[in-house]
Amino acid sequence: VSLYVMTAVTIVSTVLTVVILQVKAPGSAIAYEMPAIASNLSVMIETVAGNDVLPKFFTSLAKAVDIFNIWMLALLSIGFAAVSKKLKTSSAAMWFGGVYVIFYLIAAAISSAFSA
Repeated sequence: VSLYVMTAVTIVSTVLTVVILQVKAPGSAIAYEMPAIASNLSVMIETVAGNDVLPKFFTSLAKAVDIFNIWMLALLSIGFAAVSKKLKTSSAAMWFGGVYVIFYLIAAAISSAFSA
């Protein structure tokens, strides 16, 4: 299930990245400076309000709210519920969502504590 989910998400995000890079003007996109697909909440907030508006902790949390990550969690929940006869989709979603939130809260705390 995990392999199929990662494959689906990777294929779609790669195709979208290639299409966006082909549409942009040559030399306008630098791969290591910005993401090709602005799919997380942090990029959208920085586009509207400007850079360094939010504290580092909230910026790290906003990066976790990504459309591809949410889609991956939904696919994982559906897939593991389909494979397991006893597990419901909602229960799988609660487990995956809970682990995801806890992981990114810890990562945001570490990121804000050790950032310069």
